[in-house]
Amino acid sequence: MIVNEINELHELGYKEIILTGTQLGSYGFDLINENLESLIKYIMTETSIERLRISSIQAHEISEKLLGIYKKYKNRICNHFHL
Repeated sequence: MIVNEINELHELGYKEIILTGTQLGSYGFDLINENLESLIKYIMTETSIERLRISSIQAHEISEKLLGIYKKYKNRICNHFHL
């Protein structure tokens, strides 16, 4: 699971995780009740990683919910999206 891997990397001294992929904003389209917003929120609540960078997201995939999560965790989510 991604959270376990992030926690292991953090214990090894990693301070930043980058979420990237082709069509990152489509994450979870094939899963029930899962999407990019829920993944980011889960990472923020279940890890203590210092920085999360969101990369390769399309502008139309930036939702109000995603912006709300960013605002809530702005001290840990990098302050830009790589479009």
